[in-house]
Amino acid sequence: MREKVLWALARFIYRYHRWILAVGLAVSIFMGYCYSRLDLHLNFIDLLDKNEPVVKTYDYAARNFGTLAFLFLVLETDDLDQGKKYAAALSPRLIKHPDFVRRVYYKHDVPLIIDHLYYFLPLADLEELSRFAKENQDHLKKLWAEPGLNHTLALLDHSLYQTLSRGELPAEDQGKNFSRIFSAQDSLFDFLEKNVKEGPQDFHSWKTALIQKITGAQFEGIPFNLSDPYLVSKDQRHLLVLIAPPKPANDFVYATDFVNAVNAELAGLDREIPGVRHYLTGNAAVMRDDNIIVRQDMIRTTLISYTLIVLLFALSFRNLASIIFASVCLALGLVWAYGAAYLMVGYLTAITAVFGAILLGLGIDYAILILSRYTEERHCGHSIEESLEITLSKTGKGILTGATATSLAFFSISTGTFQGGKEMGLIAGSGIIIFFLIMTFILSSLLVAWDSRKSITGVTQTQWNPVIMKRLSALVVKAPVPIFTILLGFFAAMVYMTPKYQFEYNYLNMEAQSAESVQLINKITGWFGLSTNFGMVLSDNIDQDRKLAGQLRTKETTGQVDAISNFIPEDPDAKKSLVEKIAGVLDFAQPSKPAPATPEFQAGDVEELLELLGSISEKMKGIEGLAYLSDMDEIEQAAKKSRDRINGLMEIVKDQPREKTARNLNPLNSELAVKIPWLLARAKLISLAGAISYEFLRKDHPELVERYQGKDGKYLIYVYPNREIWEEQNMKAVVRDLKSVSPTAMGVAILFNRILDQLKKDMAKVAIIALGVVFIIILLDYRGLWHTLLTMIPLVFAAIAMVGMMNLLGIKFNFVNIGMLPLIIGISIDYGVYVVHRWIGEGKGIKSIPTVVESTGRAVSLAALTTMIGFGSIIPARWQG
Repeated sequence: MREKVLWALARFIYRYHRWILAVGLAVSIFMGYCYSRLDLHLNFIDLLDKNEPVVKTYDYAARNFGTLAFLFLVLETDDLDQGKKYAAALSPRLIKHPDFVRRVYYKHDVPLIIDHLYYFLPLADLEELSRFAKENQDHLKKLWAEPGLNHTLALLDHSLYQTLSRGELPAEDQGKNFSRIFSAQDSLFDFLEKNVKEGPQDFHSWKTALIQKITGAQFEGIPFNLSDPYLVSKDQRHLLVLIAPPKPANDFVYATDFVNAVNAELAGLDREIPGVRHYLTGNAAVMRDDNIIVRQDMIRTTLISYTLIVLLFALSFRNLASIIFASVCLALGLVWAYGAAYLMVGYLTAITAVFGAILLGLGIDYAILILSRYTEERHCGHSIEESLEITLSKTGKGILTGATATSLAFFSISTGTFQGGKEMGLIAGSGIIIFFLIMTFILSSLLVAWDSRKSITGVTQTQWNPVIMKRLSALVVKAPVPIFTILLGFFAAMVYMTPKYQFEYNYLNMEAQSAESVQLINKITGWFGLSTNFGMVLSDNIDQDRKLAGQLRTKETTGQVDAISNFIPEDPDAKKSLVEKIAGVLDFAQPSKPAPATPEFQAGDVEELLELLGSISEKMKGIEGLAYLSDMDEIEQAAKKSRDRINGLMEIVKDQPREKTARNLNPLNSELAVKIPWLLARAKLISLAGAISYEFLRKDHPELVERYQGKDGKYLIYVYPNREIWEEQNMKAVVRDLKSVSPTAMGVAILFNRILDQLKKDMAKVAIIALGVVFIIILLDYRGLWHTLLTMIPLVFAAIAMVGMMNLLGIKFNFVNIGMLPLIIGISIDYGVYVVHRWIGEGKGIKSIPTVVESTGRAVSLAALTTMIGFGSIIPARWQG
């Protein structure tokens, strides 16, 4: 039946070849228009089904919050103050571009926290501070009136006395952390020792370090350093600036314009504030770079594939007409395939972007087989019509079976759950059908039109001399057993290697390694201890926001949690009375007139200093004893260490001339005389400020609320991992921690992990379906199990050998190439189909082998080479996937 249909199809093409060419031209024009509208989508979200829960949540959040990704700007400088100046000057420049910049985040909201600092203390710590203020109010009054070094130490001495007088230490979970306080106290004595020995030191640096020690674990819910609001790296050479666009930068044109606008402002500021280097990464920068690189790769790989295939074709057929016909049909097939991709999907992804090169390598196979058989029949003396009838009814039957099996194998990928795979299967499967139709109708029509010209008197296609294939066929006939034994040994080795396959989780390894935006992603994690691929958790209200943020902070993979609840203190009503008590003490302590000028530090002050240090040392010994009796080993050791440091300082002071000590300490004494009244006055102002509420933020800091609250009133918590997510164990750990807090958590780690889960689930399922579809098509074709199994042998052999060779060469499966498994099944089956079909057509038996190898074997070898070129032409692509 198939032979009759194909025979009738050959007659139809012979009679109406001009009409077929005209229709082909019209369709090509239409498909060319569709091709021109084809877009490129490179986001992870585009690879998942729109009905996926993670996608729905992500889409909802994007609509509700405007943007879920930042452009990360890293400023590198040898002068940190210059870098801070650069960041501060850049922010207002960027805000002038509302189409691209919604807000700029280059430092934490420290002033807001400081202005209401007491309310951010844990209740037990605030109680302890209130008690400290009440018990030491007379010393605070004296210190405020006569500030200086010795009065500062006198306050410390009296506070220790009050602790000892109570006869017990507060429990760790009820009061201040004594170990931390001793650490801050030791910092004071270290700084004092340096001043005694070496003279004046940098007061500002010590103050910053002291604040870090005191506030390191003191203020619950504040995820940043109160001593320095800027986002500074561990090496103190880099600053981070986060730039938020008003909408997701998923579109290539928008992402490019966005990055260009930022770069323009950077270039202008470079001239005003030199010495600061800058680098960009984040979704918009990577999107722009990926689009540019992938578009270039599409053009480059397609041109390489097309050129090499045409050259190979030319070397094989050595006939200008055949070369031109095949080249035109290849170009049409590519345009039609991409046009169909637009009609079916509307865009290409990272997986389907370079399919043009692969389809060229596959589509030319049909041209090779048709031209080979047509030329062979023409040189046997058959007419144009007879040659076309024999070609399509005999070889065409194998081509039809192969194309059907290949396209269905490709379409089987669409049965999986992975949206990117579905689109790949749809585009690849339809591409095969398109190339089959073009080669069958357009190429055959071109051959008929060319050979039917009145000026033609004989065969126009050059006859080929299969010298190499004749030698190969002779070898196959003479030594089938040794050949099969060698191949079997190789196959056994590949079977051994197959289970050793690995999967590439690191998506960055598939990116273009030369792109600055890609290189910077890992560097940011090293510099700042935070991953740019943050997670996101939704909350319904402030209380839930605080609860979820607190749970997230306890997770092993969490580096920083950024939430609106960071700025709204817990239990403000319970803390209000304690803050008012502190305010009352500071109001009592504040002098009615400014403190007089502090006299110079004299030798007599050094003697007083020694007395104070001795008194503090004795009290530390008492605390050490209390800690021993209370079985508080950590406090005992901290107190002993602090006492040893004080005693060491006393020895240095005693061994040094009093005049020198006084001269070295005088600048510090003067500095404290200025700073202490200012700090106490600031502390009083803070005590008079009320607690921060949502209403207060809404009124006075709307930009902060906008950062966290969506249009529907829900809140967004940003969770920055403390590790790069692209290693398998890191990704799984980050996803586990996020999901354990909120099942609806979002983020790149969750999206990519979902893609990998779907791929792994689909891989075996789709491969089995593809294999089953191919088996059924071949079985229906041959109507016998023996010929079907014979055709399947090369396919199974090649698939196992491919995986084995991948493991031998250290090539890992990744989310792009894993989809090639069913493609390989669809491609590989063709060669077995062509060979077995010709073998059956030649009458089977040993005598038919030479004809099969020399004719169809040559065509199959050439087809395999062109397919290898199609795949191999992707190797020069910069996008490593």
